[in-house]
Amino acid sequence: MARYASVSRRFVANLIDWTFKGLIGAGIVASVERLFPSSTSAGWDGILSFIFFALAFFAYDIVPLSNRGATVGKRMMGIQVVGQDGRYISLRRSFLREVIGKWVSGLVFSLGYLWAVWDKDKQAWHDKIASTYVVRR
Repeated sequence: MARYASVSRRFVANLIDWTFKGLIGAGIVASVERLFPSSTSAGWDGILSFIFFALAFFAYDIVPLSNRGATVGKRMMGIQVVGQDGRYISLRRSFLREVIGKWVSGLVFSLGYLWAVWDKDKQAWHDKIASTYVVRR
């Protein structure tokens, strides 16, 4: 198995990803507001925004982890997510890691994210839940 990625490298990759996701989110909000002005939308703008946010999250976070092992931020930082066998993970495991696992990691004062600092394999709780490792490429 390759070397495990440091927590600082993972943190910077996450900051990069959140920057891109913020820009995507701002684009979604601006587009929905332009297409459906709040005076005429009768609440549909919120529903459409939620649907587009969910699709964007799926396309930005979940699919790239299963196809390439990395989001844009992870690629920029030279790290990737792999399974125990060192190969890319399935779409199902990517969903488990990114949605359920990360929710659990952040549940108690984000202790699940900090866990990677002390763990011998540098695994956060979401990595343990999905049996994944973040490694240097």
